[in-house]
Amino acid sequence: MPHCIIPITIQGPIFQVHIAVSTQRRKALVEAGQPVPDPVPANLLVDTGATSTCIDEEIINKLAIGPTGNTLVNTPSTGSTPHQMNTYDIAMIIQGDGTPFVMPALPVVECNFEAQGIDGLLGRDVLSRCHMTYGGNSKIMLLTFV
Repeated sequence: MPHCIIPITIQGPIFQVHIAVSTQRRKALVEAGQPVPDPVPANLLVDTGATSTCIDEEIINKLAIGPTGNTLVNTPSTGSTPHQMNTYDIAMIIQGDGTPFVMPALPVVECNFEAQGIDGLLGRDVLSRCHMTYGGNSKIMLLTFV
């Protein structure tokens, strides 16, 4: 089981992953003789309050992929009025100790995190696939993917 040790900074637990085109998209690009975009590193804030993983629009643009749909999103800043956001299918590569943990097709929500200095939020859709230990005193978080 791959596990990752994440330092808890003043911003919270920031986890580096790589975002890539979904496995299905990669296959279609290869079959069409088209170039496959390289995976893009992304710093995601671990957020147990986020239902879905959210990725910054700049990362999505680097992958040159189109939306697969949209969803209504409520945040503290939207109040009771949800905002419609685009959704995308991506692959997420988590490099732990040893073998990487790969999610070949993960639906994510596109957001703008430029002002926050992060590339997105790692939500409960991904966290549901791991055991998590938050070591507040030791300033580390341990994620073990199963």
